[in-house]
Amino acid sequence: MDLASSLIRTVVRAFYETRHILVIDALFMHSVLHAEDLAHLLGIQQKDLRKLCARLREDRLLAVHSRPEIRDGQTRPVNRDYYYIPLYPVVDAIKYRVSRLTSTIKAQYTPTTERKEYVCTTCGAEWTQLEVLSRIGPEGFECHRCGATLERADEVEGGTGADRTGHEKNSKLMAQLDAMLKLLKQIDSVDVPENDFETAWEHKIDVVRNQYTNPTKPGVAYTSNRQAAVRGVSKTDAASLEVSLTSSAEKSATEQAEEAARKAALEKQNALPVWHTHSTVKTEPGNLPVKTETNGTSVDVSAVKYELKEERKADVDALDDKVAAYYAEMAREKEREAKEDVSSAEESSDEEEDEFEDVGVAPSGTTTPAGLNGNKASIFSNGSLKRELEFDSGSSAPQTGIATPDIAAEDAPSVKKVKFEPEVKKEAESDEDDEEFEDV
Repeated sequence: MDLASSLIRTVVRAFYETRHILVIDALFMHSVLHAEDLAHLLGIQQKDLRKLCARLREDRLLAVHSRPEIRDGQTRPVNRDYYYIPLYPVVDAIKYRVSRLTSTIKAQYTPTTERKEYVCTTCGAEWTQLEVLSRIGPEGFECHRCGATLERADEVEGGTGADRTGHEKNSKLMAQLDAMLKLLKQIDSVDVPENDFETAWEHKIDVVRNQYTNPTKPGVAYTSNRQAAVRGVSKTDAASLEVSLTSSAEKSATEQAEEAARKAALEKQNALPVWHTHSTVKTEPGNLPVKTETNGTSVDVSAVKYELKEERKADVDALDDKVAAYYAEMAREKEREAKEDVSSAEESSDEEEDEFEDVGVAPSGTTTPAGLNGNKASIFSNGSLKRELEFDSGSSAPQTGIATPDIAAEDAPSVKKVKFEPEVKKEAESDEDDEEFEDV
């Protein structure tokens, strides 16, 4: 843990501001700190403190754990945030950032052309170290073009040698990161303990505060039966990686065996039951078993089943006969009712015809037919007969002497039906009146 803390403090002092350094040092001293206590130690507001911690949390240099607590005099739990430093994620983040920084610097200052180490002061030609090895003179390397002695490009004033700023910056960067790289190598060789929230809480050192000037109420952790709400990645641990090296032939054989085993297990799992694939009903008489009774006698199950089948068939046939007889009886009943309806309709039509008599209409120039009492009945223009009106008093209305118009025989209807009322004798009525009243 000492190596990890030294590495983290070195990185913070190299790349962060003073207030960030104070936050990291306070967390290493107290292991776990609440936002209120950390703001009290730094002498700043909690709003400014949260901004500082947000930057460190974004760079994976610290973590935040939230848990519900109940303070004295309160019944409702309140979520409180605690800051701590997880060692595994912080070390991994530092490794990643150092590697990314060095690769970026190298990519920016890598020369696109090959560097020329030697230059000729006479003709101005530039040569690499490999090119000048073939011509060596008494005073040094000689130029292939003019034979003059070559000079080093960095020693020539105003020479056009390659830019060495990229190489110098890379060397300077590696010199500055030398301490961090050494600590990283040492950390890789030792076992760094895991510093999660529970472990950090066990090593917590409370902040000494004046209860008169800065009073505080201790809180008690609240345990709920419900699952705690997820608040993002609050805990990041390094996962163990396992690397296995196998050849393609071994891998293919192993994969084929695993695939075959998987398919066999899947087929066994999805296999249909026996009662689904094979029928349990045996229809052949020879395959039917023989049932043995308790008294030792055997009963042929096939014969019993055949008898039961015959009885069921007879019952079904009898039921069909009853249904057929029932429907036949219903058909005969409907036919009889239809015949009765037809006969009743004919009788009613005959009775209506009996009530009317056919009366012939005389042609034009003939006398009109006589009425019931011998009076003549007048004929209207439409060919109908005017009936004689009779009153209950016995007196008859005077008859009008309307002349009968001449009607052609072919225009007049041939037959007219007239309904006759029973003839009432006026003499009998007058006699009855005389009997009721006597002369006084």
